Amino acid sequence: MTVASVHDTVGGRAVIAQVADRHPQVAVAWVDCGYKQSVIDTGAVYGIEVQVVTKDPQQRGFKPQRKRWAVERTFGWLMLHHRLVRDYETNPRRSRAMIH
Repeated sequence: MTVASVHDTVGGRAVIAQVADRHPQVAVAWVDCGYKQSVIDTGAVYGIEVQVVTKDPQQRGFKPQRKRWAVERTFGWLMLHHRLVRDYETNPRRSRAMIH
């Protein structure tokens, strides 16, 4: 996670490196057009094919984008559950108790 002032490309390079280190089985990453060539190059260094999912230039209005929709839909489902939206617990022991 990064602060809002970090550009997608800078954060993307860091995430690719972390994913490659922690999950070497990952072979493909889908990103939107906010990511620049350096993220694709970083993925190539780590053996991860970074695919930029773009929309049709003729498209008008909202239309789910290929592959990205599965991720966005999943985040939407998670946000329906009140406890997953924010960390409401101020005491770590309470959070741990809730999990157990």
